[in-house]
Amino acid sequence: MTITNAAVAIDINIWRAGLPRPNWWSAPWSEIANLIILPNGTLLADDAWTTPKGWGHRCSSLDFTKALPARWHRKEPRAQALLRRLKRLAAIDFTVSVRGSSNKPFGPGHWNTWLGRNRSLHAAAKAVAENPQGGAPTRCPDGDPLFAALSPAALEDVLPDASWSRYKLVSRLNALFAAGVIDDWPVADVAHQSHTPRRRGDPNITQPYSDQSFTTLCQAAFTMAALQEDFLACYQQISAIEVDDQGRRDSRYMDPYRQARLAEWTGTYLSRGVIFGLTLFIKERTGSPSSDNLRTYNAPFSAWPLRTLGQIHQALRLCQVANWIILAAATGARAGELEALTRDALIDFVPARWGGDAKELALLTGRTFKTEAFAMNRQWPLPRQAAEAFGRQRKLAQELAPGGESLWIARNDKERVSLHDRLKYFCEAVSLDGEHPIKSQIEGSVHAQRFRETLSRLVGLCLDNGHHVLFDVLGHREMDTTIGYMMSDLDFAAQARRVRHEAEMVRKRRIIGNADTLGGPAAKEIVRLRNTVAKQAFGDPMDLDKPGSADVAARVAEFAEIMSNEEIDTILPHATVVRSGIYCVANEAQPGLCSKSTVRDVSRCSPYCHHRLEEAAAIDDRRRSVRYILEKMDERKMPSLQRTFYQRQLLDQFAATPKLFEEFSNDRRLHPALANITPGRIALLPDDLRTTLKALLGEVS
Repeated sequence: MTITNAAVAIDINIWRAGLPRPNWWSAPWSEIANLIILPNGTLLADDAWTTPKGWGHRCSSLDFTKALPARWHRKEPRAQALLRRLKRLAAIDFTVSVRGSSNKPFGPGHWNTWLGRNRSLHAAAKAVAENPQGGAPTRCPDGDPLFAALSPAALEDVLPDASWSRYKLVSRLNALFAAGVIDDWPVADVAHQSHTPRRRGDPNITQPYSDQSFTTLCQAAFTMAALQEDFLACYQQISAIEVDDQGRRDSRYMDPYRQARLAEWTGTYLSRGVIFGLTLFIKERTGSPSSDNLRTYNAPFSAWPLRTLGQIHQALRLCQVANWIILAAATGARAGELEALTRDALIDFVPARWGGDAKELALLTGRTFKTEAFAMNRQWPLPRQAAEAFGRQRKLAQELAPGGESLWIARNDKERVSLHDRLKYFCEAVSLDGEHPIKSQIEGSVHAQRFRETLSRLVGLCLDNGHHVLFDVLGHREMDTTIGYMMSDLDFAAQARRVRHEAEMVRKRRIIGNADTLGGPAAKEIVRLRNTVAKQAFGDPMDLDKPGSADVAARVAEFAEIMSNEEIDTILPHATVVRSGIYCVANEAQPGLCSKSTVRDVSRCSPYCHHRLEEAAAIDDRRRSVRYILEKMDERKMPSLQRTFYQRQLLDQFAATPKLFEEFSNDRRLHPALANITPGRIALLPDDLRTTLKALLGEVS
């Protein structure tokens, strides 16, 4: 298979399918040594196989020389034989599919899975090579057998401690031995400890952050992020100073000069004595580097200025973590997905159907590495605060690591950016009370995974059928996984009932308080019930059915504030969310246009249904739609089919909100637009609107 461009990512399964299929185990080494095994040009004979582009969120490699025992030299014949045998095994494990013990296909799997298996194999091979067992030769022409002469019990001793990689390795080599692909293995059913997937470290990482802990993290992140603009401007200006006031470049003179300029520096927000709103524990040095009394410690800073340029740099790295916390809290993305983000990952767009005056949406694009084969593209919708955090981080990366692609900054070219480790550092270096790091205020361990669990809990509490939303947002392959995230909090069910009831009462109170601006066929009944209950509550004869006066408006506003939950339920017993700003007021037993029986499907909600209720925001959307339709029908003649379509759309808008018809009844474009409309469409309209429209059409005709 040829390489078209090593920099272009290629699907791992497509690459495997195109590889040659020699007899990796028994072919002479000279025939297979120079075969290309990976799309980045790696040969079978190479001592290190590096992760190709797109096969993992970080660059990693399999170094075969690490399997050599101590005091073995790479050029020794025994070392060369061992390396060739291991490379054959790695090539087989990378390319060959067999059937496992359950007779199901057992393929190589994901790159990271393969990498973990072979690292475990190398550890076992190193232990065996130090104490060779001999035994009958195998079909492999390179060196002596490694595992064939071992008993299953002895094999247990040389394998790494029980782990996911060990479990996968034993299962895979059992299958390859049973299929006759290799013969350097004791038996086809080497027992392996059953593996129960678990997360490393504190089991609390599978639990969401408590409300207090999550609030603490977000407060620290947003406060730190607000300081970034001034920190970055100061860093740019002070680092640009190359000589002191006497033209000297030596650090003995430049360091004090820069410190003096930094102490005088004033930004948009920061000036001498301005309090940060939190305390930063930043490294400080005392003593002289040339003497024995040099000491480094974490000094607290709660106000401007910091003392050195290096401390500004440390503060900017804390700003990077703050930006990450905001993105993690808003998206629930895996740590690896966030670490792999590039600087061009944010897309701003306006859906064409929304029109030119609609607000832009922010969409985060990236890749997920949770699939079995190749990194797949992912997208996350971002709220404004998260989009701003991305913008800040991109600006920070462009300044501190110009020319790079990654959104995040490593300390050097060799460091892998681990945002999880940086999160721990952030929680130890930032304090909200001035004394204790926020780590001491967080229940359980500080872990990136807990943001994912927390988002799941909050969405589950706030949204009906929230698991459908989370299934897409979290990028799971099984709905059971999503539900497991939501239910990770043992008190979730009780909390969900309480939060949803409270949210429903807030929603109902808002709807009733704005009843005079409501649309939809159910609006009149809501206003009538509100006025009836209000009159009973106030016990006076004020006529609330005639709005317009200041007294009536004030009385209605007062009643909306003091309504009890019982009064709210009397006026509006049910308010099921259809979509933003639109509600169904029917109970489960009441049939409507969205159900042929008593089984309700709110996704089929019709604007003609008498259970439909719309808030002012939804009415504004309809108002824009009416204007758009009238403009389209006025600018040119249309085919009859297209004209019928637009007429139907007009009637749908008016049926849902009869007040709109009153607004547009004097528009010169309305009369021609509705001319020759099908009578059957009019029959579906509410009574008052139907009568008014018939009178209008009579005038038109």
